Amino acid sequence: MTGPTPQALLVPGRLVERVLVKRNNPTMLDVYGHWWVEVDGDESYGWWPAVRSIGLRRGLRGVPGVLNGVGATEGGGPTHDPHHGELADHIFHPAALDDRSDEHIVDTVRAFAAGFRGGWRWSTRPTVNCRSFQLDLLTAAGLTEPPGYLHTRGVGCPFLAPIRQAIDQGPSSPPVTRGSSPRHALGA
Repeated sequence: MTGPTPQALLVPGRLVERVLVKRNNPTMLDVYGHWWVEVDGDESYGWWPAVRSIGLRRGLRGVPGVLNGVGATEGGGPTHDPHHGELADHIFHPAALDDRSDEHIVDTVRAFAAGFRGGWRWSTRPTVNCRSFQLDLLTAAGLTEPPGYLHTRGVGCPFLAPIRQAIDQGPSSPPVTRGSSPRHALGA
């Protein structure tokens, strides 16, 4: 835990080092991927389906959702995402959008996570899942991706890419491709 930050250093665009954003891309073995946020190295928050096995149909239609997979997957707890402490495809400290203190930001992250309610659904359109949970959490806390990290939002589910492409870009667009990105540590 760090001491208070001098007010002069609380400027928009500064990196908030007490918060770590982690994002795993969808893969053939993990078609949904996962996004979560870690705070101070000892707590984390992510949104999960509240049922153990969802399959494609239920994933597209939707199921109840739960913070950190509590009761639905191993390793989750009220303040620990099952992936807590793991490496991820994308890891970064978010940037502050305003001059609120780190303590205020962390308190907002905790309050948002504790109060969040909703289902869990995978879709090519806005819906509730770990991605929208993380983006809404960052917005509530006055945070965003720092320059150069917007691309970490990715292209979404690889199985839905042709459908998304046809809807969003039209049938004449080139096919969506993605390279492999090994999970890495911050700064690697």
